[in-house]
Amino acid sequence: MIGFRFVLPEVAEHETRTLSTMIRGNVEDSLVFDEVYCADPECDCQRVIINVLSLRSKTQIATINHAFPHGGVDAELGRTFLDPLNPQTDRSPEILQTFKEILLTKKYETRLREHYALFKHAIQDPNHPCHARLRQSGIRIRPKSRLPAGPYEPCPCGSGKKHRFCCGAPSHR
Repeated sequence: MIGFRFVLPEVAEHETRTLSTMIRGNVEDSLVFDEVYCADPECDCQRVIINVLSLRSKTQIATINHAFPHGGVDAELGRTFLDPLNPQTDRSPEILQTFKEILLTKKYETRLREHYALFKHAIQDPNHPCHARLRQSGIRIRPKSRLPAGPYEPCPCGSGKKHRFCCGAPSHR
């Protein structure tokens, strides 16, 4: 999983959702809904993880998992829930409810689907500029394999190891 802002920073800068919470007319906190997508070029999971970041505390305060509905954007908006495998706080249930009631509109669903498609296209294109940025950060994306590698051929992930000692090893199957 890699943040959309690392792959397409120009788009993320203008299209990342934020929400300000108010108490008696004053901004109490600003929340950033940071999109994260699966970086496996062969996966088509049709989902987004949204890390909700508090600018006041500079921490992640909720993690929302949203699966796109099958049947298009006009179908009932997808399965949306607090991700049990990622950080949550006592504010998470309230943030999820706000997300579902206020932010998760058909227009936003369409934007998330477009971001998913843009992200997958960039990850699948080894010449996309995001790959150089990610390598500088120490993140390596496994290229989409064309054909399964034989056990003694170089691994398609680009590690330089023989396939049987890398992704073809029994622990990776």
